Amino acid sequence: MTAPAFRLTLFFVIDPEGKVKGQFETGDGCALKLSYRIIEPVRWFGLHLPAGSFDLKGKSIIGVICKSQAEHAITSRLCLRSGFEGGFEDSFLPKHLVSYGESSTHIDLIQVEKSDNLSKRALWRELILFSLVQTPR
Repeated sequence: MTAPAFRLTLFFVIDPEGKVKGQFETGDGCALKLSYRIIEPVRWFGLHLPAGSFDLKGKSIIGVICKSQAEHAITSRLCLRSGFEGGFEDSFLPKHLVSYGESSTHIDLIQVEKSDNLSKRALWRELILFSLVQTPR
């Protein structure tokens, strides 16, 4: 019996006022390796991971564990986006994710029952990694 193949679907949304050129790779122990060059200054970019339409009613927590590493230090925030007919709402996880030269593990969670801005039901959800981009000097 073989294990089912892991399939990761994601997409990027980049600050429309800027321009970025880049490439990505998978494999070699990484789910995603992203290299980019800033052509026109950008304030942010978002890495969106579609997460289905799971129900949070009656749940205690929702959380994320991830590993990261970056050539230059970069600060990011994780967000759970909940979609509805005609719009969406963002619920940011409380901690900042800081990636730097050494591989590090980030753990963050939202206490569902204590969160006023997290919808328990949604038509769709995405986990988004919003990164603030600073042009290296």
